[in-house]
Amino acid sequence: MRKSHQITRDDVARESGVSGFTVSQALRGQAGVAAKTRSHVEAVAARLGYQINPVASLLVRQRSRSAARRQLVVGQLGGSLRTNPEFIVACKELDLQGHYIAVEEFRSPEEGSRSLWHRGISGLSIAPGGMTWSAEERQRFDWDKFSLVKGSRALPDLPCHLVEQNAFDYMAETLRQVVARGYRRLAVLLLNTGNEEDDDARYGALLNFRERKLPTGVTCVWREAEVKNANFLDGNTLAWLRKQRPDVIVAYHWKMIVPLREAGFRIPEDFPLAAVLSVTDRLPGLPLVSGCDLQIMNMTRESLTILRDLIGWGKRGLSRQSMEHVVEPVWIEGETLGITSPR
Repeated sequence: MRKSHQITRDDVARESGVSGFTVSQALRGQAGVAAKTRSHVEAVAARLGYQINPVASLLVRQRSRSAARRQLVVGQLGGSLRTNPEFIVACKELDLQGHYIAVEEFRSPEEGSRSLWHRGISGLSIAPGGMTWSAEERQRFDWDKFSLVKGSRALPDLPCHLVEQNAFDYMAETLRQVVARGYRRLAVLLLNTGNEEDDDARYGALLNFRERKLPTGVTCVWREAEVKNANFLDGNTLAWLRKQRPDVIVAYHWKMIVPLREAGFRIPEDFPLAAVLSVTDRLPGLPLVSGCDLQIMNMTRESLTILRDLIGWGKRGLSRQSMEHVVEPVWIEGETLGITSPR
């Protein structure tokens, strides 16, 4: 082995099985690195005798501060003409000049990359579910002009920094919270969201829970539901729910409360409800749904922080692999799930 003073960040990255960027973030105590990953990287660095170069770190900070003084121009690339309010707020917090950009603005991907470059945009945040260009069209966009970060695994052909929730952990935490309250007959409504990797992760967490963590006396059944026109569940799912007569429903998304209520289910009077993905905003006429917070603001802020650093470091274009920054589940104690006693 080389002497300790010869050990580099890339050596630690190879030994840890993560990217060099993740090594830097973990050893500097930056947000966006899971606690388990941080501990692993720190242990590998200690074993190899690696220390961050203070001169290089100072140069990076100076470049980031200099870039901030110029008020960097960044964009969020989405698939709709609606402005993302969290993106605008996060840009103001980080002193960035932000523009929300819908791909429909451009006649072609080539025109899009040229236009954004001429607007002075240095970095792009690719919104979750917001890329309506086909895979072939995406290849024609000149990604090398921009620093990049994305918010969804659904674009595997665009490897870059990824900020997201862990679908497995979110499902596992939801089920844990429900069982901890004493519910004994769980009915889980899954949806086919089109993101196969996340759908499979949620299903895997459900199977793991049923096979390994299901307490004695607790039953858990599930069904892939179909939502029609965003407000109505299919008749077979409704018949299945009435037949199962669960004492709690676990839904993929908090908006499932709408079709359930439209079908005549009183929530939480008839059926308590927990959602794998929920939000802290209360909508008129609806109770606050218990579940794991979507954390849109936190993810947007984290994405833009990474994007700002990438611009400062001069990192542009697609990467050889996607570097992941995971937002851990945060539970919302809403009004649709009570604390009951075991039956």
